[in-house]
Amino acid sequence: MSGLKTRRDLLSTALRSGAGMATAAAIPGWLPATALGSGEGSRFRLSIPAGAEQLGVVPFDVEWAEAFDKPIGQGLNGRVIHKLAALTPDTLITPSEHFFVRTGKPALLGPTDNWKIAVNGLVDEPMDLAVNSLLSLAESQGVHLLECSGNPRRRSFGLMSACEWGGIPAADLLELTRPLSSATRVLIGGFDKHTSRGGGVPGASWVFDPGDLEAAGAFFATHMNGERLPDDHGYPIRLFIPGWYGCAAAKWVDRIEWVNDSAPATTQMKEYASRTGNDGIPELARDYVRGEMDLAAMPVRVEKWSERGQPYYRIVGIVWGGKRTVDRLEIRINVDTPWVPVEDFEHRSVTTWNLWSHTWRPLEADSYTIRLRFPDSTVPTRRIDRGYYDRTVTISAA
Repeated sequence: MSGLKTRRDLLSTALRSGAGMATAAAIPGWLPATALGSGEGSRFRLSIPAGAEQLGVVPFDVEWAEAFDKPIGQGLNGRVIHKLAALTPDTLITPSEHFFVRTGKPALLGPTDNWKIAVNGLVDEPMDLAVNSLLSLAESQGVHLLECSGNPRRRSFGLMSACEWGGIPAADLLELTRPLSSATRVLIGGFDKHTSRGGGVPGASWVFDPGDLEAAGAFFATHMNGERLPDDHGYPIRLFIPGWYGCAAAKWVDRIEWVNDSAPATTQMKEYASRTGNDGIPELARDYVRGEMDLAAMPVRVEKWSERGQPYYRIVGIVWGGKRTVDRLEIRINVDTPWVPVEDFEHRSVTTWNLWSHTWRPLEADSYTIRLRFPDSTVPTRRIDRGYYDRTVTISAA
């Protein structure tokens, strides 16, 4: 024996020391969201010509026009729709109370103060991990965007938000579970029992290649914007996988099970197969395509302006997702017009959203559909390629 401690030894020592209920200030490297401004996208500023005056905002056709940024429904039907139309360079960090919700806190959840994660399957010995003892391992994870894979037009694509996260690296926590050499995949599940059905199929679990989790920088989130997770966001602990859709990231994590390559795909994986780029519904987890977000872009509002008495419009939008930045985004307004480069475009980050803007002068009153594309053919862009994020506005007076 060399006497040197392994990473697992160090982690186990941290657990035995007992950190109790860690605060935001105790998280190494933590920088509260209030100090972050609006994250990496905050350096972008929308250009406004001297003497220009904003006259209003033109709403998109046939989209959500009800309550934004407030709870609607409960449990499987619980929602918070984030108002993307209000995004500015100074509001790119979403307040926790406005962060989108796809499923609210289950009514059957029960007490969470002494929450434990059951570990079983192909492990040395089944165990329970007490979340309170894990909190000393939490650290800042930076600003990340999360999008629901079923982010629909009828909700104005408001199932998307970005904030500053804190939590425990997945690789560190999983190392504590002591998997056997025969364990090649890991199932991570969360509490998902509700008093009534609706809004989806119960059963929040996903089977991963642990190497994929580590490569993505996955973590078990314990904090949002410097505070412990709110109830609707998975308190006391949830999974977060940077760059993946939210359907793969269980809230109220209560189970870790090590399995092998013969493990079946879960009901959650089957329900969201088509939304995460799979052809058909794979029966085995190993055949499932990763739930990664492709590079995407869309307009979030169309502003009407006047300059020296002449009206014009400014389309403001976001770009997010993908694995690398690109230097060009193109826009086309209706199919009979040519593609042109978006005027104010700078793609700085793939972990969160970036703002862009484009000046538009329609020739006549009409209905217009705004479509975007990335000319870099080496970057996967499946959703915008099929017009998923197209938006339509009606101009009543040019």
